[in-house]
Amino acid sequence: MKRDSLLATVAASAAATVNATSNSPSTVPREDLAISAPSNGRYLYRKHSGEPFFWQADTAWELFHRLNRSDIEFYLQDRASKGFNVIQAVAIAELNGTTWPNFYGELPLIDRDPMQPNEAYFAYVDWAVNRAADYGILVALVPTWGAYVNCGWYDQSWIIFNETSSRWYGNYIGARYPGLPKIIGADSNAFWSCNVSEASTEYLADPSLDPASLVGPVEDSRALFASMADGLREAEAEAGFTSFITWHPTNKREVGTVDPYGHNYMNGSFGNVSMDAVQSGHALADHTTLEQTFWPLQMWDSTKNYNNITEMRVAFSGPVIDLENHYEGAHYSFNASFPLWNASIVRHGLWNAFLSGSAGFTYGAHAVWQMYAPEAQLAHAELYMSPKLELAANNS
Repeated sequence: MKRDSLLATVAASAAATVNATSNSPSTVPREDLAISAPSNGRYLYRKHSGEPFFWQADTAWELFHRLNRSDIEFYLQDRASKGFNVIQAVAIAELNGTTWPNFYGELPLIDRDPMQPNEAYFAYVDWAVNRAADYGILVALVPTWGAYVNCGWYDQSWIIFNETSSRWYGNYIGARYPGLPKIIGADSNAFWSCNVSEASTEYLADPSLDPASLVGPVEDSRALFASMADGLREAEAEAGFTSFITWHPTNKREVGTVDPYGHNYMNGSFGNVSMDAVQSGHALADHTTLEQTFWPLQMWDSTKNYNNITEMRVAFSGPVIDLENHYEGAHYSFNASFPLWNASIVRHGLWNAFLSGSAGFTYGAHAVWQMYAPEAQLAHAELYMSPKLELAANNS
């Protein structure tokens, strides 16, 4: 496709999205917003109307966990006015999600048991999902942060799922939220050592240590996530939907394991992803820093996410996307001694992905994804969510 034609397509898609979303809510059945992905095609479609769908997402991981109803109303109105048509939000959130109640004093689970969901908590998720639909926004639902399945960037104490509870919980989420895209993995890779974070910290404290001696055995969590996906598919099929499932990896991988793309974790007997995905992430491939010399973890340069999109398109026949590029307002590699990712660089990454053939993009602001407010004691007071909604990249 010629450049002018391609840009015209982008403009038309953006215009359609702004028309579909509105800062004046109306009653829209969330099922009408459901999307589908062909197994041999690069584009997304509305399930019912067949209209092409361009994924224009905002990162709102802590939405259900941190915000009250009026905050969510404010957030949705803002995001709809800017043309976002998807928000990515987590049911069992990362930031103390099983121990710190939501605004209304509710935890997602009783006794941290995935087979004992708290009805009051999920009734609030119901309200938020339906309210987003009123604004024409589709919630891409993350059933659980990945660390609760396979440690992720934390440790063994975080794990609350086994194969039985994974399938049960997947079935629960699928039955309750049929037609919503589901994102599993959630900042984790299927091949991972539970003590990666601890080993990295030890090495940074004493670089004379042999990194390889610090990292524990690589564990395979594919069966756990596949069980959750099976539960999702079973329940959604009963509701008349074909599940839309993608995997959100982290942007580093352990030496000797496959590249962290969704299709490398869900394939064959483990089922397949509907849309392949990557987290290009927040790191620069600068091997002059001590952190980057911890060689058991390999990373890519997140400013070159066009390479990731290209590689996924070669290996996977369906739609592909970068679910997490740099967060605007975060430091490179989350290292406070480095500069911040600014609007220009973030915008560049979103265009890189699109022009390389992605099915859309996901924007993220560091203060917004965590729904930071001063009383939550998460970071700096100047990063309060409300003013950060007007960051330059998401307003253009």
